[in-house]
Amino acid sequence: MKRGERLAVSLLQAGGRFFSTENPYYHKLQTNPREAFAYSIRSGEVVLSQFFPFNDLKGKSVLDFGCGQGGKTLYYAMQGAKSVIGVDFTAGSPLAAEIIEEKDLPVRFEPLTEDGTTTLADGEFDVILLSSVLEHAMDLPKALFELHRLLKPGALLLNRWHPFRTRNGSHMAAAVPLPFAHLLFSEKNVVRAFYLEQMRLHGRTPDFISLDEHSESFADCLGMGLNRISVAAMKRMIEMAGFDIIERRYYINTTPVPWVNRIPETIRDFFFDYELHIARKIV
Repeated sequence: MKRGERLAVSLLQAGGRFFSTENPYYHKLQTNPREAFAYSIRSGEVVLSQFFPFNDLKGKSVLDFGCGQGGKTLYYAMQGAKSVIGVDFTAGSPLAAEIIEEKDLPVRFEPLTEDGTTTLADGEFDVILLSSVLEHAMDLPKALFELHRLLKPGALLLNRWHPFRTRNGSHMAAAVPLPFAHLLFSEKNVVRAFYLEQMRLHGRTPDFISLDEHSESFADCLGMGLNRISVAAMKRMIEMAGFDIIERRYYINTTPVPWVNRIPETIRDFFFDYELHIARKIV
């Protein structure tokens, strides 16, 4: 690395140590995947509670779009849903399958197709839940029209997403917790800082030649492959896809910050962590 790049990476590391906070899920994912999965189930409670009073799933057909390993999917089923389907490019996990069988939960997992759509029937669901998903949709209009297709007329879309221009919008805060690091430094240097933290945690010697040769693939793996849509653009696209937005909510960590609604949309992204949309499919 050049001297300026070394300085930038050193600043990222120093800032990261200053702002570092314990991340239970990230730590457990490295040390105990079973505990990490249990933590992801509990995180479903946080997500669902933030949509109150639109979060009653009893007797409803629910889609967990972008479900990952399926922790939140299982939590939604435990709330009395008639059925819950989790979809993702790699949906579910052996741990999820164990719990589904043990608790006899009405859950199944389906893969997304290569273009990010599903083979599920039109108008199949009463509720669709998304958590940290739409910021990864590179063809956002296609994803939103697919969600519209899958919902029954008048049914709810509950979207919780993490815009790029928020303080941890790179999705790398577990290892690079310096706020707005991805906006203040080059992507290459942010990825380098992430890589060095990974090497430190695993007691391994950094290989900068390998890192620089594979910087693009590292960036994709580390969450830099984001669509970078602003809050204003997301609102516009949701409405264009055929949804009526009932309410928008904002959170810093798990604390609601309703005053963010009074900030102009052009700079709103910088003042919160998560935005929630409660939207209804227009008939």
